Amino acid sequence: MRWQRARRTPVEADPESGTPVAVDEPRSFLGYGTEQASLFAAAWLPAWTGNDPRALAAFYAHDAFYSDPAVPEGIHGREALTAYLARLLARYPDWVWTQTASEPMREGFVNFWRARIPREDAQLELSGICLVVLRSGLIVRNHVFFDRSPLLRAPTAKVAAHARR
Repeated sequence: MRWQRARRTPVEADPESGTPVAVDEPRSFLGYGTEQASLFAAAWLPAWTGNDPRALAAFYAHDAFYSDPAVPEGIHGREALTAYLARLLARYPDWVWTQTASEPMREGFVNFWRARIPREDAQLELSGICLVVLRSGLIVRNHVFFDRSPLLRAPTAKVAAHARR
């Protein structure tokens, strides 16, 4: 993790002298570098495979926000996200998510991903990106972007109605 000390800023005047009093602002989280993003993704993305929505939801803060093309208005809170993930992972437990690259981003990282989704006759592969904003090691915002058209054209058996990560 990269941290930056914020500059000292006068925030109030001393009551006796009237002189500005400076205090340290909180440190700001600059985000994960490539190595930290890879380590985080190596733990987080495998949780999308299988049928354990609580294990996956454990990567998200209680007040997390999640959005993707299927839920562009987003899902607020870990409890609602867990319910969403329960339906999704129960239906498509065999998909596999991997990180293909990452870029640092203030307070997190941009995750470039690939999803392999089994179908009865073949395997569907999707690529996309997501913005991952972290607080204390947990995801507080996760915005997922990808082209849904291959999913919409694919047979529904063994293919997710929408992709993640």
